[in-house]
Amino acid sequence: MSKGKRVLVTGAAGYIGSGVCRRLLSAGFDVIGMDSLMYGATGLLPLLVTPRFTFVRLDIREYALLREQLNQIRPFAVVHLAAIVGDPACKKMPEVARQTNLAATKALFGAASESDTSRFIFASTCSNYGLSDSTALLSEDNALNPLSLYAETKVEAEHWLIENAATLETYILRFGTAHGLSARMRFDLTVNEFARAIAMDTPFDVYDSETWRPYCHVNDFAEVICGICSDTTVRTGANVFNVGSDEENYRKIDLINAIAQATSRTARFSDTGNGADRRNYRVSFARIVEELKFMPRYPVAYSARQISEALSLGLLPSHEAHYANV
Repeated sequence: MSKGKRVLVTGAAGYIGSGVCRRLLSAGFDVIGMDSLMYGATGLLPLLVTPRFTFVRLDIREYALLREQLNQIRPFAVVHLAAIVGDPACKKMPEVARQTNLAATKALFGAASESDTSRFIFASTCSNYGLSDSTALLSEDNALNPLSLYAETKVEAEHWLIENAATLETYILRFGTAHGLSARMRFDLTVNEFARAIAMDTPFDVYDSETWRPYCHVNDFAEVICGICSDTTVRTGANVFNVGSDEENYRKIDLINAIAQATSRTARFSDTGNGADRRNYRVSFARIVEELKFMPRYPVAYSARQISEALSLGLLPSHEAHYANV
């Protein structure tokens, strides 16, 4: 196995990770997936039949075992997706969130540096921008304003990586809010939740309907990660990119209308007013277009139609606990 074609993906069984592994395999990489299987192994099943995929079951908080695995694998690139993701999950297990999202990130980066890894790709979040009073699009250079433990751990990890990036070519990817079909499906994400309710003609509540967020499809996350792993350009230090597109910034109310229009259905919802989540931000994706030549291909309307079709075909059975992070 050639070191130059070997990529380690943490969180490989997850909502984003399963798609990233699949995309890397299709591009010819040898992929080692690592996951604790906190949310089950469904996302891995399509990958296990692929000869160039290897799975390692490991909680990345087991630092000695993690270092041992990195020394054995010696990957060209590490794609670090493993995390306690989202405000509710982090609130439910705060200490595990701090250990996983921050301490384990430092340990993984250190182990990668020792194993001669060339690239370290870290999944962060646009939630780091928190609350913005400005109507202008926020760039990577704008101040971060984390409003939750989840965002706080990601911001702290970003700062640490930026300070230590001299030892590895580092990419910090601030993902927009994820959506779309995945082998490990989630319906606790805004687009997916609304699309399912509208497709099934189910009434639903919406809070803070005027607040803005950027949205991005899981396939596009996989595409940009694969592009970074394939790129022959060497970028020193820490390279921070928002991942999404300017056109996919939506207010929640506009998001509902877009989903209903894409599926030719009527949305039955109640606007409940202000909620506990104060986040409100619109994001610029000019840097990733200019420097990585990346443009997302799968808009919200695409996800809405795919989810609607999958539900109509009975491909998404109703097991609520399976489709959420809490």
